[in-house]
Amino acid sequence: MSKSGSSISQTANVIALYMWLAITSSVVAPLVLITTFFTEPDLTRLGLICIAVLVALWRFDRLLAHVEAHEGMTLNSEQSPDLHKLIDKVIARTETKSVAEVRIALGYGIAVVQVPRPLARSKRTLVIGFELLQAIDARTLAILIQHALLANHGGIGSLGWHHRHRTTLLLLAAYLGASGPERALARMLLPFLRQHAQAMVSPLRQSVFRIDRALAKKSGAAVIAKALSLAATQDHLLSEFFWPSYRRRADIEALPAYLPHAGIRLAVQAATPQEVRRALARALMAKSDDAAMEPTLRERLEALGEKPHFEDEARFEHSAATRLLQERYAELISRMDQAWLSENKLAWSQQHAHAQAESTQPSPEQDLTAPPKTLAPRRTRMPRIEVEPHSPGLDTVNEAFQRSNLHLAKGSTSDALKEAERWAAAVAASGSAGKASG
Repeated sequence: MSKSGSSISQTANVIALYMWLAITSSVVAPLVLITTFFTEPDLTRLGLICIAVLVALWRFDRLLAHVEAHEGMTLNSEQSPDLHKLIDKVIARTETKSVAEVRIALGYGIAVVQVPRPLARSKRTLVIGFELLQAIDARTLAILIQHALLANHGGIGSLGWHHRHRTTLLLLAAYLGASGPERALARMLLPFLRQHAQAMVSPLRQSVFRIDRALAKKSGAAVIAKALSLAATQDHLLSEFFWPSYRRRADIEALPAYLPHAGIRLAVQAATPQEVRRALARALMAKSDDAAMEPTLRERLEALGEKPHFEDEARFEHSAATRLLQERYAELISRMDQAWLSENKLAWSQQHAHAQAESTQPSPEQDLTAPPKTLAPRRTRMPRIEVEPHSPGLDTVNEAFQRSNLHLAKGSTSDALKEAERWAAAVAASGSAGKASG
């Protein structure tokens, strides 16, 4: 496979990868081709070759069918008319192709998935994370949908074309990595699939900035910066504050007392300005990574020439979920919660068993002949930040955090944010950002 970063060579890479996957996706096809060498060059050989090609195409089509977007729950226009109206408006505004299906799935992301099919019509599927729907407003969602559509838009050889085929090849790599022995030959291509995906990171990172600028021309740079700030802030609010706290409940609860998506709804609504600013600070402190296709919030804002927007400016009354799903919202919460529980029940029970085993073991210093002391309930123990030896120290972290609170009490939002950034920097430098223990 070519290592060149040019569009022509990478387009050739994609086509070559698909051809090799088609040939090796079934053990039967290579065996039929080998059989042709032992036959006379007549109609029999031609027939065997045709059979091998058909089998290869059929198995390749089945392989691609496995990686199409199947996760989550499909919402048609009758079930969610407001959501589909918003999507239709966005498609008209961006002048991109329509989507055949809208799916709501677990998680915070958003993406357009279009897997090519040799024996069936490929469909464009818009996959929206349910957490994202709960955490942002409808206007921000519209901007993120525009970005997802534009990222996948374009003819052969364009960045949009490479983006959607890179997604497909990564899905194939993940599927082949866990597939059965029939696809052992296809799995030999895993290094080449990943190599191609990595080669496309740099140009696709630049396409993110290009799309941001294109959206800024239509809607204004401040509007796009506000949407990016809100989406990143809410992501960190959930991933670094809500989820760690929720998962620690497994230490004391054999089964969750409440399931997460109802909790996410309350967490988003009840988040204090201090918590939101802290989450924004953490988002701004994310380190740049040239190997990551998604640039950091700071990089994207700098490319737009904009500053981050604070929580007070980004406050919204209704989330996209309540605004666009209406009566379907409660049903989706129930279904997403059940899907989450089915995926995480085993891990939850294992964590609970481990925590209970640890709490009942005597410490090395405890005198085993003395009467056992009453153990303090785990729910009353406050989480602490684990500080590595090379870190600035827990005192430094707490001092910056306290100064941020003082500025916030005085109404100085900008100074509070600066101290929150210092706090985030201290935590990041400790190598333990986001980690907490009981």
